[in-house]
Amino acid sequence: MYSLKGDKRSYRTRGSGDRKSVPDILEPDFPGGTQNSAISQSSKDEDEKSGSKLRILQQSPAMIGIMCLSIVVLSRLQELHPILSRMKLGMLSMILSIGLVFVSKPANNVPWMKIPQYKMILFLLIWMPLTAYAGEWPSFSITLYTNYLRMALFYYLLVKSVYSMEDLRKLMLVIMVSIILFDLSILASGSGGRTSVGMTLDANDSALLIGIMSPFAYSFFRTTKGWVKYAALLSLILGAGAVFATQSRGGLITLGVSLSYSFLADKGSLFKKLVLIFVTIALLIALMPAHMQERFSKLGDAEQDYNMSDKHGRMMIWGRAVSIIKANPVLGVGMGCFTFVDSDVNNESKGLVSHNFILQVTSELGLPGGICLVGMLVLSWFQIRKIRKDENLRIPPETMALLSALQVSIFAFLLGAQFLALAYSSFVLFLVGSATIVWKCYLQGHFDPIEETQTQKTKHRKR
Repeated sequence: MYSLKGDKRSYRTRGSGDRKSVPDILEPDFPGGTQNSAISQSSKDEDEKSGSKLRILQQSPAMIGIMCLSIVVLSRLQELHPILSRMKLGMLSMILSIGLVFVSKPANNVPWMKIPQYKMILFLLIWMPLTAYAGEWPSFSITLYTNYLRMALFYYLLVKSVYSMEDLRKLMLVIMVSIILFDLSILASGSGGRTSVGMTLDANDSALLIGIMSPFAYSFFRTTKGWVKYAALLSLILGAGAVFATQSRGGLITLGVSLSYSFLADKGSLFKKLVLIFVTIALLIALMPAHMQERFSKLGDAEQDYNMSDKHGRMMIWGRAVSIIKANPVLGVGMGCFTFVDSDVNNESKGLVSHNFILQVTSELGLPGGICLVGMLVLSWFQIRKIRKDENLRIPPETMALLSALQVSIFAFLLGAQFLALAYSSFVLFLVGSATIVWKCYLQGHFDPIEETQTQKTKHRKR
């Protein structure tokens, strides 16, 4: 990051927090510059390499902690076997991550006021207990609030542990490998019905997780070689099979849109991208199991699709959710209390979830809470888009692929979560946290600006 101070240009090196100053002068107008400039450039490259090595050594402990915690929080592999569940891996990984963050030396922290996601999460943490005490069941809402505090701590540890785009790529690679195990668990536990694994994620949630992580697998497949490339291809294939096993219509739609968007965001001719999208969708349809084809054949049918006419279907639930929002526009009914209010409105002993994360958060936290939570995702999407479209930045292909994958993943969640109640899930804070890391790297100057050509410099001097 550069800032002009008098006749000198001040900048912050990546490897350390020291500031250096160099004269603000132009290079000579001939190719290659002078011998001194070549020597200085060589010294600068050596300094950057040594600083980069030092920074990696400083970050590695914190990275180990957040890798373990991300696996536990997202793919929840600790729930695959009762023995793992009894080991309290969630608590242990959280403690490990906290300890490693405090012993690691942060690199050039950005003031929190410059990160809009910080302020939005802080608003939610203040707003949630207010809506709880004004809601239907304050004690229940406060219990959910304490759980959300743990998710907020996960977001904090994620942002504090990952300092660079290269570290973010490493984290995504580890998560991709864990998703492969997640997919295999779903396929191995198939019993002819709708399949899910663990105690936390149901079939629809599992399918959405696979859908929002598939863009990262595609980015590794396109930009890596060797075992990582084959692992990424395996992740894409197993992911499609696992989504078929869940029989989640929304999950399959999310996966198809996610892959199609990934193709469009990739480099290459538009014709080839459209052909690839057509082939992918055709394969998903052709390989779709018979029982899933039957579920899709009823989609939108007023008589056969329970979501259209049954009082337990999504259309009826969404209508009641809108009524609840109209009746409680500011404070909502309290975190997690949509179910209880819906049971009263629906004259049932047990209410249902909203099956739409926007309606869920808006009905429970009011319009301010809904706008804030959804706004975090939308803002994160636009931040990534701003960096990707900035023609003045020199972004390596692997980093550009990672940015594209994150942008696609946020969009995939916004699409898939229209059918699920996941407003307070780890998915949201993981995606927002990843975007926060990218924005911090952008503010710190990790994306090198493209140097001006000699012609451009001459024009500036003439002005």
